[in-house]
Amino acid sequence: MTIDFIAATDYLGSPIYYYLCISYSGEALQYGVKICWREEEACIPEITVRKGEVLQLLELLRRGAVPPSALQDIVEDWLER
Repeated sequence: MTIDFIAATDYLGSPIYYYLCISYSGEALQYGVKICWREEEACIPEITVRKGEVLQLLELLRRGAVPPSALQDIVEDWLER
């Protein structure tokens, strides 16, 4: 898996870092997200094969200053849209 830095934002006085995760699964590239804040991190790989969609998700996460602890719930809601 390749992890590319996308953006950072401030959360409670410390930066949150947002990353695009890229992996090869079968015949296609798969995209996911990773968030790091202080000593906490969360990663959800292989959310979609559409890079543009996951980049939009990362922008929503950044604008909302979503911490790693909320990533799973946010992604589940996003997938149900």
